[in-house]
Amino acid sequence: MGEDIECVLGDGAYDTKSMRKKIKERGAVPIIPSREDAIIHFKNPHLKERNEALQFIKEGLDKGLSLQDVRKTWKKSAGYHQRSLVETHMYRFKNAFSERL
Repeated sequence: MGEDIECVLGDGAYDTKSMRKKIKERGAVPIIPSREDAIIHFKNPHLKERNEALQFIKEGLDKGLSLQDVRKTWKKSAGYHQRSLVETHMYRFKNAFSERL
């Protein structure tokens, strides 16, 4: 438990208050896309990045951009593409050494 964690990348399944709280308690930044039905929670300090992402999406939609384009832009700006690179690396690793690690 002594390792430093800079950020945690996860898909929308990890977009929960408890998960974000645990990530923040470890001193890491959660890079997790919000769920489609997500709402801003101003009073919860663990949801800062989530609220910023939702505000970013709202502003993009207000400018007439599609939800898909706005989310794509957020993923690029947040560094979410790293998750895809890690998944590709693990896929290659498992193919090279078998699926059982």
